[in-house]
Parts: sequence; structure tokens; C-alpha cells
Amino acid sequence: MLRQDSVPSDSAGPSLNLNEYMTTHDHYYSHHPASHSQPRIISFELLGRRWRFETDAGVFSRDRLDRGTRLLAESIAFPQSGRLLDWGCGYGVLGVVAAAQTRLEVCMVDANQRAVFLAERNASLNEVSNVQVLCSDGAAPFREGSFDMIVSNPPIRAGNRVIFGLIDDAPSKLREGGQLCLVVQTRQGAASVARRMATAFGNVQTLGRSGGYRVLRSARKRGDALE
Repeated sequence: MLRQDSVPSDSAGPSLNLNEYMTTHDHYYSHHPASHSQPRIISFELLGRRWRFETDAGVFSRDRLDRGTRLLAESIAFPQSGRLLDWGCGYGVLGVVAAAQTRLEVCMVDANQRAVFLAERNASLNEVSNVQVLCSDGAAPFREGSFDMIVSNPPIRAGNRVIFGLIDDAPSKLREGGQLCLVVQTRQGAASVARRMATAFGNVQTLGRSGGYRVLRSARKRGDALE
């Protein structure tokens, strides 16, 4: 397992910038959470296994596995090999689960430094080593065609510019046949996210619906040229 606090070695440009969304309020997408650290361990069943994760104040869904992340994990089929990006990884559920159940090389990124620290600890806690944890704002630092799958439970409250930026950037970061899979609350813009994915990829599919969430998937078609 490797943690980096800078742009990875396959860097090809600046990262997607969240700075304009940072205010004096402490959000789970803040770079440096101001809330006092209160680490704790949570446990839950997912995909036929019991998992333990360390969480803390200042990160998303610190008290329990959120419904959106659960639905996303249960709705998609992780590739068995290749590279996967967990964008906005939080304390690392999707990336750690993918790494534990496959031979994937998993990269987890988050703008929140506390979340990055926790994702690294949770990879160790769940005994996975095929992961890399980075403090980064998005997929922009990575070279074209870097990943076979990008997954995210995106920070909707950070604004459409951030989410749409990831969607627009994703086709170039995926290999042919690669997939972008997102989970979004129906009442928090799932329809507009689906339209943006359809525009960026030429296709979008709903993989699952439950509890007010939708899992959306777009794929980079084989033969599509990188722009």
C-alpha cells in the first residue's frame, strides 16, 4: 500500500479544484476539517463479509455505512483485474471492498486529508495491500486511459461544477470499455447527473434504485477516440 500527498507519478496536469467551495464551515469535502478528531470503529455486513472501518469527525457518514455507498457496491460488478479509481473515497469503503474482492490495482483519492488518512488505515485494518491512497481533488492528474472503472458517491453539496467536471473528465481517463459508476440521490440531481453522463459518454444506464438513490453507469465505447 502506498500513500501520497501529491500528484501521482503518472500525473498529466492539475487536479480538479475544490478550493472555491471551501468556507469557514466544516464540510466533509473540506481539505482540512476543523472539527476535533474523535476516531471510532464501525462494523457492517456488505457483499457477504463483515467489515471494520475507522471513521472520524469531519468525514462523510462517520456513524454508519451510508445507503448510497451500500447500493453502489451491491449494484456494480467490479472488474477482476486492471485499475479502479475511487473518487471522493471518504474513509475508503468502495476502494477497500474492491481491492479485497479482486486483483484490481485500486487508487483512492479524496480532497479531505483526514479521509485520506482514514482510507489508508482502513486498507490495513481490512488487510488489503493492492491500494494507493492520494490526497487529490479529482481524476484530472491521471493520464489518459488510466482506469478500467471509476466509482464515486460524489459530494453533491460541493456543487454541479465539481460533479460535472468529474463526469466530463472521465471518458479520457478510462480505457476502452471502461465504466464510470456513480450513486446519486434522486432528489439531489440524479436526473441532471444522468443527462450529463449521457452527453459525455453517449450512453447512460440505471443499474439500481433503492431508498431514494440511483446508481448510474456510463461506458467508454470501444473505438471511441480520446480527445
